[in-house]
Amino acid sequence: MPKGNYNKILIKLSGEFLADKNNNSISISSIDNIYQEIRSLRDSFKIQISLVIGAGNIFRGDTSRQKERFKNFSFSRVPSDKAGMLGTVINGMILADYFNQNNLPARVLSMVNIDFIEFFQAEKANEYLEKGFCLIFTGGTSNPYVSTDTAAVIKALEVDADVLIKATKVDGVYDKDPHKYTDAKLFKRIDYKKAIEEKLQVMDLSAFSLAMENNLPIIVFNFSKKGCLKKILQGETLGTLIKGVSS
Repeated sequence: MPKGNYNKILIKLSGEFLADKNNNSISISSIDNIYQEIRSLRDSFKIQISLVIGAGNIFRGDTSRQKERFKNFSFSRVPSDKAGMLGTVINGMILADYFNQNNLPARVLSMVNIDFIEFFQAEKANEYLEKGFCLIFTGGTSNPYVSTDTAAVIKALEVDADVLIKATKVDGVYDKDPHKYTDAKLFKRIDYKKAIEEKLQVMDLSAFSLAMENNLPIIVFNFSKKGCLKKILQGETLGTLIKGVSS
């Protein structure tokens, strides 16, 4: 068991982690990096693992980001969000296939009703986790105007995960953007209320508020650093832990 006493974890993974530096939407080396990290956890700990995958590598509903990508043109929000939901399904299918071909049993469950993808049901998801499958949740929440961050919190609560682990490309939560400010301060631990008061961009406000209401711990860490996730579960103080004041 990990020193953090986590028996069941849910990892929120951006679709951008499936891409490469050359802007290829799907990269085998990137997928293998994800596989190696999850494989390492399964080999080291007897824990249940599920993922919520985004679709930023394929299509992003964020209209501000679209203007950068499509030369000042933005698609409408609702069809954009729906396209993003389908993008998460594509990512989930590809990731699960790679896992299964490399002897890491995986299942894809979707909130979008597609004939050839199993629809998400909490009871069934927990059965799969008990049997040792790594689960990949796709389709977001099936609703527009809702991010995959919110989907991650909801799914973590539905499968009764001990912690939500958010993979990023920075070392945790800072008081300001570390890419712009060299004096940005990294928080090792912070409570929900302070994070909201200081407007720290951990995840979107609705997702974060839901986690706070249900006292779901969140760990934000740098997924780009190999082995970081395993070290966190071994008890090392890496990334940022977000919990209630008294928890």
